[in-house]
Amino acid sequence: MLEASTSYQRAYSRASSSGMIAPTLFGDCSAVHDVWAETAQDAFVDITALLHRDFEVDYMIGIDSEFAIPDGVVSLGREPPSANVHYEELCKTVNGGNLVQVGFAVADANFNVLGVWQFNLQFQSAWRAPWHAGVAFLQDEAKLNLEEHASHGIPAAQFIDWLASSAMIRNPKITWISFMGYPDFGFLIRLLTRQEALPGDRVQFLNLFWELFPRSFEAWALPEGGHPWWTGHAMQDATGGTSGGCPSWWVRCTISCSMLP
Repeated sequence: MLEASTSYQRAYSRASSSGMIAPTLFGDCSAVHDVWAETAQDAFVDITALLHRDFEVDYMIGIDSEFAIPDGVVSLGREPPSANVHYEELCKTVNGGNLVQVGFAVADANFNVLGVWQFNLQFQSAWRAPWHAGVAFLQDEAKLNLEEHASHGIPAAQFIDWLASSAMIRNPKITWISFMGYPDFGFLIRLLTRQEALPGDRVQFLNLFWELFPRSFEAWALPEGGHPWWTGHAMQDATGGTSGGCPSWWVRCTISCSMLP
């Protein structure tokens, strides 16, 4: 993964350049908590304590992940022609895939980054075919040490148990920020629901998403100039006010707009 703060930085780089928002940039990579099996539970305790520091404060969490898609899955190579096809592609990626690394960057309502955690999950390259391009990407592009992931990675079941019991899930005081985050949330939802596959119905999936992550902002929907575009699909309004300093149309801009009807 590019540093765990990447989603947060990308989410606001355009807004900052347009004069809409001036976030605190997070560039100190040494401050990223690199979390393995031995320290994972303590890391979730620290995040929950941070989020519980002041119950009146709204927070933002930027999310980014690295994952290994199943053997035999081939991308469309183009924008899906409809919301349903988009969801079908997501299911192909997530069902049978493995979450390998997840980064969370926590910021306050003034866009000050309070902490960044990079969770390294258990994964073995032997779980994929020798020619699997995704394994090469994880090693060569994402620069992951897959030997460390095999020996010291967090078991997915433990990771998701700690995440589910943390203050991060079902928390209306948190706005989740992603950049093309549908696979990130897709993997989390499949694990949080303890299912082998995502729901077959796209609307059921979106309802689960809104239950687990009540507020979110998909940065992919923010073009140059700071005005939203929806790639031909209607945006679903969630609230009438503002949240965490964000314009109301940022709130609940979920799973990329092409996932909505």
